[in-house]
Amino acid sequence: MIRNRLSVLLAERDLKITRVSKDTGISRSTLNNISKNETDMIRLDTINTLCMYLNVTPADFFEYLPINISFETAINSVDYDLVIENDGKCCLNIKEIDADVFLDVEKKTMKSTYELSIKLEEEINMPMFSEESIHDMTVKASVFFENMEDVGNFSDIREELQFTFHREIYINLVSNFDSAFLSYYENELLPNIVTDYVVDTKKEDEYENILKTLKLEKKVINTTIFSDMFLPF
Repeated sequence: MIRNRLSVLLAERDLKITRVSKDTGISRSTLNNISKNETDMIRLDTINTLCMYLNVTPADFFEYLPINISFETAINSVDYDLVIENDGKCCLNIKEIDADVFLDVEKKTMKSTYELSIKLEEEINMPMFSEESIHDMTVKASVFFENMEDVGNFSDIREELQFTFHREIYINLVSNFDSAFLSYYENELLPNIVTDYVVDTKKEDEYENILKTLKLEKKVINTTIFSDMFLPF
């Protein structure tokens, strides 16, 4: 695992991103993404400029651990209700998500896989099929290990990680879940929801147009994961 230390370096020098942007010519959005480790690529000239500005070497700018940690999420099913009122208003109520999460840990020549599960902390409610439909989907869920023995094994690995890597792992977990859930929502869940809606409202002939319209609406998922092992530092 490798990450940059820009946020730490700025804090040590009591520097604000707006000041660094003014002095270096690097945009604030780029600096924000770098400081949050939310970019997969940093241009060499950007690294060079920041190292010169902060008077550090690339070795000071980055930190590295010979451990790789990644997640893979598989959404199996979603338990939901589609509530349609007499006035035509419709609300999607997601009660539970059945998902398997695999945590892969690579350390030197050894690789371990841990099985995790996700449980919703509260139901997801969203207006559907109206101008009130929202594009943001808020998900609050807990993640836990299937096997208690794995808790102890991963705890030992976690203790080897610098504190700054904990947030990186949390972001990877959330990002992986978001991608899997949004893909399932569009390709599996949405066609079923539209089917329920058109049957209930007797609009079967509008199925294709309604589904196409909803697929064009890009949902943004805001996920919070609650876990003793994966914390949003």
